[in-house]
Amino acid sequence: MTLKRMLNFVSFDWGPLRVQCDVEAGTRRISLPGCAELIYDSLEWYIPTSDDPAWLEQGWRVKTRRGFPTKMYGAKLVENVVQYMARMVVSQAANRIVKYNIKLATTTHDELVGVVPLDMGQQAYDIMVNEMCKAPLWMPNLPLAAEGGVSERYEK
Repeated sequence: MTLKRMLNFVSFDWGPLRVQCDVEAGTRRISLPGCAELIYDSLEWYIPTSDDPAWLEQGWRVKTRRGFPTKMYGAKLVENVVQYMARMVVSQAANRIVKYNIKLATTTHDELVGVVPLDMGQQAYDIMVNEMCKAPLWMPNLPLAAEGGVSERYEK
């Protein structure tokens, strides 16, 4: 239902998300308050023609960043949204953590690695865990947990 509404340029709230569609601009975006957007401007309902390969099926499609069409479906959209929201939680925590003069050496989708002098390791760890567990303003009841450790070198 969400994909169909987006295809028809219907804007609506989806939990903490805002689906913003503009028929004149040809845009279909999903965002959280004050955050980057997921872009689905190329969303289409594709019907193969007789010139298409036999394996190409009817269904939802979007173009990748490189312009190639890829299959889209409800569960994939939900997965994209969940990964987007997780990335926003981690990014917002990272922004708070660096204010404590903790340098971030690397990040992944669910991990932050800080670098501090060894004697400040436990203090930095405590700060990082505390910040990673803070629920974002756009979902104040989100239960979050974090774990990690202190080491002289990076260990996965």
